[in-house]
Parts: sequence; structure tokens; C-alpha cells
Amino acid sequence: MASFTKFAILKVFGDLAASRPVDKITVKDITDQCRISRNTFYYHYQDIYQVLKAYVQYSAEHVIELMVEDEGEDGKAGLKEIRYLEANRELLCNLYRSAANEEVRNCLQSASQIIFDRLIREWRYRQRIKRYSVRCASIRFGGS
Repeated sequence: MASFTKFAILKVFGDLAASRPVDKITVKDITDQCRISRNTFYYHYQDIYQVLKAYVQYSAEHVIELMVEDEGEDGKAGLKEIRYLEANRELLCNLYRSAANEEVRNCLQSASQIIFDRLIREWRYRQRIKRYSVRCASIRFGGS
């Protein structure tokens, strides 16, 4: 039940953040929409910014999952990620509008770094595979 409640709080937070800046979202807004008590909210999260961090981390992990799904789909890499970003345009805009707040800015930078690091690891991995393939082909076809 606890994980269901935490996910419900994240879902409502995302819905609210799609319509207004983070600094305009209150615990009362979330508890009213989730139909939970303030005590239940505070059992799971210390404040709105902890919910924000959890939401951004969850979203970053979701984008990484989309990146993994795109692996091997020639010509389609990045389409799922782009669709996800388009579908969440208002949410992202409101997060960036709230970026004057240091908590929000740090959270967004952290998520961006996670995604960027994953992209770099993936690119390096693909470069190693290409080099290995070239070596195998050169050996197979009479190279040294």
C-alpha cells in the first residue's frame, strides 16, 4: 500500500506541475487530490521538494528505460524520448520556470546529468562494438 500511495503522490504532483510552477504547489493540493491526510503525505515525504526530487528521478529513469528500448531500432533511436518530452511539455516548462528556486534547479541538473551520463556510456559502448566488429572483419577477410 505504501508504494501505491507514494506513486499516487508522484502522479498528482506531475499533474499539478503540468499546470503550474512547483513553488505554487502545496501539500494541501496534493493531499486533496490524493484523498489522503497530511500525516500520510509526511509519512512518505518531508516536503514538496522531496516529492520533486523523487518525481524527477522517476522521470529520468523512465527516459533511460525508453533509451534502452530504442537500442537496436535503427532509424528510430530517440523517437520515444522525444514523444515523452512532447507529451510532458507543459510540465517541463513549469519545472524550468521554477528553476529560479535552487532546489528545483539542483534537481533538474542532477536528472540531466544522469541522462547525459547514460548517453555517454551508451555511445562509448557502441564505439567499442564498432571497433571490435572492424577487427573481426579484418581478421576474417585476411587482415592482421
